[in-house]
Amino acid sequence: MIKQLFYTWNSVALNPERSDALEVLDLTQIPIETAITVAYPSLPFCELVDVINRVQMATPLNVSVLLQNYGYAYDSKLQSLIEKLRPLPQIFWQWCQTRSLSPRDLFPFLSVSDLTTLNPLLQNFAQLNLTRQLGSQILEILIECILLKVPSDHLQPPSEKSEDGALWLQHLQHLRFPQTYSRDQEKQQTLMQLPWTKEIQTRWLRQGDRSGVEIRFFASSSSELQKRVQELQNVVQHETQLHESH
Repeated sequence: MIKQLFYTWNSVALNPERSDALEVLDLTQIPIETAITVAYPSLPFCELVDVINRVQMATPLNVSVLLQNYGYAYDSKLQSLIEKLRPLPQIFWQWCQTRSLSPRDLFPFLSVSDLTTLNPLLQNFAQLNLTRQLGSQILEILIECILLKVPSDHLQPPSEKSEDGALWLQHLQHLRFPQTYSRDQEKQQTLMQLPWTKEIQTRWLRQGDRSGVEIRFFASSSSELQKRVQELQNVVQHETQLHESH
């Protein structure tokens, strides 16, 4: 069993969540930036931001040294991000921590002059409990829409159901890239007209600047796999014949 310790530095509680531990260890003899890494050998970025804000309220802290201790390349952009994140609503920040968002995921916030204007949107966002990948995509395009001055009532999620997150992303993409979205919808309609078997699921998918067909199927044996491959070849042949006839 790992012994739980409560660490302090010059009367500053480094890990207050362990304040009920049986043993207290004072680390005043070493720099506070090192003491924090003793109390927390590893920390996701969002939790590290919380520690920085909490400790800075009690004592001066060299943030650049602390970030480097955790493997981050410190620069003015990263420092600005840490300061920028402070007014985010707690429910959204908890989602960021749960999903272990990185600085890269959060950098779009630097483009917004006043984050408090986003609070209603971010509170609704957090209630969807999205995955990190989908949530990061939505955050990026949501902020782009805000910078383009799209009215906030047009940016709200369709519901509070997490399964509607993909629909929200599509809606935001339509607002951000109306022409690209229309072309993708046309591709999806064309895709649906091809003779797919019920065992094969397809959709037209956009990933950044690239778009194409996503194909999914399940095969439990080599013979079943061969059958699915043959079905795909039949679709390709059908599409080729249609193209040639036009």
